[in-house]
Amino acid sequence: MKQEGCLDAETLASRLEITAMAVRQHLYALHEEQLITYQEEPRPMGRPAKLWQLTPAADRFFPDRYAELALGLINSVKEVFGEAGLYKLLNN
Repeated sequence: MKQEGCLDAETLASRLEITAMAVRQHLYALHEEQLITYQEEPRPMGRPAKLWQLTPAADRFFPDRYAELALGLINSVKEVFGEAGLYKLLNN
């Protein structure tokens, strides 16, 4: 869900290689904790499908590492092009 957005229980079950009922149990528990929410999507036959997505409260489980990435890129540029190359890159 973090990478693809809204998914239904059947799709999640297929990817996790477990039953859709097991996935639904986990989804409802996560919903109780307000970590995910859903929208109902009408289907041609049967009940509407619930499309599950993460809430902002779930962001704490996906820490960003932008600072580490930036530092790694800076160090790589310095290794390959030296201080002068870094300076030139940052000033253009």
